[in-house]
Amino acid sequence: MHRILAVWGLAVGASVTLAGPLSPYYLVSGDQFRVDVVQGAAHINSWATPDFEYPVAVNGTVRTLGAILGGTGREYSLGGVVTGPVYTNVVGTSYDSTTDGQHNYVISWDTGDVIQTDTDYQNPVPLFNVGGPGTGLGITYDPTNNSLWIAQFGGGTVENRTLAGGLISSFNTGISLQAALALDHADGSLWLVEWTQNGDFRQFSKAGAPLGSEHYPALVGVNPLGGEFALPEPTSLALLTIGGLFLSRRRR
Repeated sequence: MHRILAVWGLAVGASVTLAGPLSPYYLVSGDQFRVDVVQGAAHINSWATPDFEYPVAVNGTVRTLGAILGGTGREYSLGGVVTGPVYTNVVGTSYDSTTDGQHNYVISWDTGDVIQTDTDYQNPVPLFNVGGPGTGLGITYDPTNNSLWIAQFGGGTVENRTLAGGLISSFNTGISLQAALALDHADGSLWLVEWTQNGDFRQFSKAGAPLGSEHYPALVGVNPLGGEFALPEPTSLALLTIGGLFLSRRRR
């Protein structure tokens, strides 16, 4: 119900000021072997990972991947309980991922390729390149236009691209190093971490307008590179799409 109200508020132009992300924001820190969850101004959960895991996709469960070739990730419940499946990295070094419910998407740190996989991170298919090795790091899926948002690690650039790589829009956050890009589907805003391990997170509109920030003391000294919000349920997704069309018509 809260998500529906948030989307309806956006559609009618309402403005609501809330601290931190509306939805649970799942953050993976392979260097510390942990997953953290924040929502609003609160750090609401944390659990240990058995491997050097970073990429994360959330759709009913939390699916992580080992950050390096041959490394392993696994499936967790939304509360952090291991459910059984183990996923082996076949794409090479990567630090973030996302899902559209049918496929996962990761960025290869080694090549800059955006790679589509099955939801178990297998059968990789390169889609397009974001600028070469060591450039793109953060990635998140946008169901309102079936696209990907991509954050360059250095330089502050955030791009919205089609699944074929076509540039839809871009903006600069002004953040020198950024990671854990994620789209909060409850209000359509983008979140990312300032990569200084100081627990600071920044929020932006899809047009690039700064919307706010949040500091989490529990994440000081922690290195979250992978970050994601849960993919909306089909009913919520339909409302998001309708809300996006409504806003587009109003702008015209």
